[in-house]
Amino acid sequence: MIVFRKTDLQIIAQHSRDLFPTESCGIILGKKQDNIKIVTKIFPTKNILKSRTKYQINPREQLNIYMKADEISLEVLGYYHSHPFGDTKPSETDIKEANQPCCSYVIYSNEQDEFKSFHWNGSSFLDEELRISN
Repeated sequence: MIVFRKTDLQIIAQHSRDLFPTESCGIILGKKQDNIKIVTKIFPTKNILKSRTKYQINPREQLNIYMKADEISLEVLGYYHSHPFGDTKPSETDIKEANQPCCSYVIYSNEQDEFKSFHWNGSSFLDEELRISN
């Protein structure tokens, strides 16, 4: 399970709307408590591919966020990206290019204004419960 504050989901949705029709992307930080991921910080990033169907975070930007996570004692819980013209189901590209086992991959559908989270186990995406807290 992954737990977001409503304001964090609003940041992701706004980032996705701002970059439409390009896919947005970002990094999700927080803490793990037992089997629950508690999100505490969202880092919107640039999609260096500027694509409608793919995303890539600049490696230097990603490294800086990882270093910031260490500095503020948070873990990288996962990533988010948008599907400007599709639903929240992982695309073939998402499946082919996922490379962070044990991370959450959150997809926001611009068309449906909807979020869905998946846990990447190293070979496939598994549905992950997404809860919203205040």
